[in-house]
Amino acid sequence: MRKNITFTCDSDLWERAKYELPMSRSKFIENQLRAYLDGELDSTKILTEKINKKRVELELLNQKLDELNKKKERQMKNKHLFDKSMDIVDRIISTHGKIGINQLRNIAKKQDVPFEEFVKHCNENSVNIVEKFELPN
Repeated sequence: MRKNITFTCDSDLWERAKYELPMSRSKFIENQLRAYLDGELDSTKILTEKINKKRVELELLNQKLDELNKKKERQMKNKHLFDKSMDIVDRIISTHGKIGINQLRNIAKKQDVPFEEFVKHCNENSVNIVEKFELPN
């Protein structure tokens, strides 16, 4: 016979257990209670549970690694995406020491690059951006 039980647990620990345990949290707690009350689990079962837990941890680490690699790949792709646009920005900066956000918008449009990411890229490269700047005639 099964019975619903309520107990308190640290919320972060409870959420972590949801993803890291090799089985449901209820089943895990039930197994731990049984093991404690009936004596130690047989060593095969203990090792199997540890292996399953490590597999879950390994899978999570592999997912994180994949995400980091994809992010790095996107960053490298974006870095080259802005090369031609940055040549134009560099010419303006070398002559005038600054560039207007209006000019960045025009460059992004002409070079067909995403404006917000282009501005972010310029900021990351310490470009002196002002609100509005018109080139002298």
